[in-house]
Amino acid sequence: MLLALSLEYAETLSQPASSAALQLPGLKSSTMGSLVLLFHAFSRVSEEETMRISDSILAAFEEELNAQVNQDVMPLSEDTLS
Repeated sequence: MLLALSLEYAETLSQPASSAALQLPGLKSSTMGSLVLLFHAFSRVSEEETMRISDSILAAFEEELNAQVNQDVMPLSEDTLS
């Protein structure tokens, strides 16, 4: 996450000063505009990391569920049901 955040910050800070985010109403200085851009970058990285973590937790849950409901441990086989 630290690497992704660093890359996102570097990309954000390397954008030209005429970026649309700097033109937001109420932003009086380029420092404040830079902070807004950095907060947006942090939000994007946080969202990506949250999705990555939730996907890994979901995959682990699915693996555990599949292991518990393995076809070999079911009391009836497909032949018995036919």
